[in-house]
Amino acid sequence: MDYRLSGTKQEPYFAAKACYESFNLGEQLPPNFISKIVPTREELVSLYKFISQFTSITYDNLFMRVGNNMNYCKMRLCIDIFNEVGLVENNPVSKTVSVTKVTAR
Repeated sequence: MDYRLSGTKQEPYFAAKACYESFNLGEQLPPNFISKIVPTREELVSLYKFISQFTSITYDNLFMRVGNNMNYCKMRLCIDIFNEVGLVENNPVSKTVSVTKVTAR
């Protein structure tokens, strides 16, 4: 199912989605994009706490809930960071993310 909350501006959403895909392909991004996509520690903590409220949530559904606070590219990079350190399970096929059980810090 593909849906967006009313009032969501599509252009920034699709631009940030394209930026994420370009970044993953190793393409050169304009320097002014970097400051817009690198998450701060506070953003990482906030997003992780939000994700931990759900058993599993799709990327788009997550973005529709946090999109006022960060762009899609930054959100996906946060998910990639969480996945890399083992805090979440990222399923690119179903486009979902879920929190893993953390046993140690």
